[in-house]
Amino acid sequence: MLDPFGPNSVIVRAEVHILDIEPRISRILELPVTLNLAQLHEVLQVAFGWTDSHLHRFNIGGLIYGAPEFDEDGLFDSRIFEATQVRMGDLL
Repeated sequence: MLDPFGPNSVIVRAEVHILDIEPRISRILELPVTLNLAQLHEVLQVAFGWTDSHLHRFNIGGLIYGAPEFDEDGLFDSRIFEATQVRMGDLL
């Protein structure tokens, strides 16, 4: 039986939208707190019908999360933290 207070039974309800587009394009997602940001990227691809043709980055509280291996030359202004290391529950 699923533990009603276990980490796999808690979800986050998130409204996500694309910035700088009119009319507003948004989705409401219900996500497990165990989902990491790299997995969130995959969910967003499906939710918006995208084809994974661009790199992803999440700006959360001024910190950038994504795939640091794509900035080996240090071209980005900010340090990029590994998206697989942050889970939705860490942001609550």
